[in-house]
Amino acid sequence: MIVLKDINEENWEDVVMLKPESGKHLQVVYRFVDSASYSMVWASMDKNLIAKAIYNDDELIGFVMYGYCDEIKGYKMFNFFIDIKHQGKGYGKMAFEVILYTIKKISTGKDIYLTFHNDNERARKMYISYGFENTGKRFRLPSSVIKDVYGNNKYDENNDEYLYILKC
Repeated sequence: MIVLKDINEENWEDVVMLKPESGKHLQVVYRFVDSASYSMVWASMDKNLIAKAIYNDDELIGFVMYGYCDEIKGYKMFNFFIDIKHQGKGYGKMAFEVILYTIKKISTGKDIYLTFHNDNERARKMYISYGFENTGKRFRLPSSVIKDVYGNNKYDENNDEYLYILKC
């Protein structure tokens, strides 16, 4: 069973080591999502954000950060991923259902938002299947994130994240 658990002194190191993509080393930001450590630091500085570890029974499989977003004046899922070792097993969809239920409880009937990279076709299909719609708005990544992800490669509007909404 998929559950969201607090990140604490017993599991924080394992959460930091989660990786949404293959590769030899940990990154601050991956192509499609921020690392768990980046998000945990962000959540520690913003009282509106909640970072949780995603477990399947007692096994750590992923990470999520959600909460109130001042910029859009609504609740948003900021970061969500399943560790590379656990992808392709259906955990993403099961975890997303738990996350969505959790956000709906705290958002008290308000619309729910999320962003994702336009190239992440798997995410787009899943979010649309749950009723999320494209708002037509885009978010530009911070320059430090652009440098971490893209290095010296060209970054243009095709790399912006798209804002989707679930009307409640």
